Amino acid sequence: MEGIAVSYAATLNCHSRDQLDKVVSHALQHEGYVGGWYNSEDGLYYFDSTKLFPENDLKGALLFGKENGQYSVFILSTYTDIPIDGKVAEILDRGTILFGTTGDYRPLSFCEPDGTYWGFGIEVAKEIAKRIGVGVEFKKTSWPTLTADVLAEPQLFDLAIGGITITDTRRETMLMSDGYLANGKTILCRASEADRYKSLADIDKPEVTVMVNPGGLNEKFANENLTHANIVVHQKPIMCRLTPDLQPHY
Repeated sequence: MEGIAVSYAATLNCHSRDQLDKVVSHALQHEGYVGGWYNSEDGLYYFDSTKLFPENDLKGALLFGKENGQYSVFILSTYTDIPIDGKVAEILDRGTILFGTTGDYRPLSFCEPDGTYWGFGIEVAKEIAKRIGVGVEFKKTSWPTLTADVLAEPQLFDLAIGGITITDTRRETMLMSDGYLANGKTILCRASEADRYKSLADIDKPEVTVMVNPGGLNEKFANENLTHANIVVHQKPIMCRLTPDLQPHY
């Protein structure tokens, strides 16, 4: 149930009883593994002699597949096909995976003045690079330009990461992964005024000023739901941290 399976070209397209004997014979002389799959289009079962790689050796699996004229490698634990000549192979040849991230969204993605990136999304990016077996490099993007940067030609980066909400609009132009973190929207106000803001109706008043960051879903949400409040767009997301005495610092 774990590992990466790659077929030998010598047993490609074997589907009859006699050809299964050929596959078994080849497997006994090599790795000793036989793979198989059902083709619903022609109703035949296909078999092949297979070499298995550990999941931390995707590079080795892709190189072996390329040498054997295969189209893809198969990750057993996730039922994922990785094309031999696809994007992952390009990243492996480069030796580095490029992540676009805003670097202004604690605790998901933040860039310190010295250029060091940290955050939950940054750790996910590093884990992806580790599993592929390459280095990682972060490229600056912004919420207003995120979609354009993802679709830019030539490509500015391979993937974008760091608190990017999955939406139908983004899915129309971009391939989005499954979500790795679920959260919602909340407000940040003075503790002394916490009882004043209990609902959107409490916030959506002319005397209330709401600050949002530009270009992201927070600004879109505010414009759609806070039609009476005074909305101020701040160029950088304002996040706070709590010290041990539970006092917020901005």
